[in-house]
Amino acid sequence: MKSLMLVLSLVVSTAFANTNPTVQLTRSEYQNQNILTLKVDKELLGATFQMLDSDGKVVSTNELTKKKRTIDFTDMQNDEYVVRITKDNFTRVFKIFKDIETGVLCENYY
Repeated sequence: MKSLMLVLSLVVSTAFANTNPTVQLTRSEYQNQNILTLKVDKELLGATFQMLDSDGKVVSTNELTKKKRTIDFTDMQNDEYVVRITKDNFTRVFKIFKDIETGVLCENYY
């Protein structure tokens, strides 16, 4: 009975992990204030990475081929940006605020 519960627990955990992968977008306090690091679970490899400016214009579209990538805002205009990660039925959106004095700030939008 215990082994059945353990197997069932692992199946549920695996199913949950596959339906809700982790996405992190962070800025290091010790590095350039205009660089963000994006980390995703392996389930999101092949997902579409899209960045839009405040007018809704697509600034960048790429496929995620690695679990970690950096996004450099140094040469970008001060503005509000949206970063969207999509794959199948999964979508994660972040709002990015670029300011010359504070660098970039990001918040999990939905």
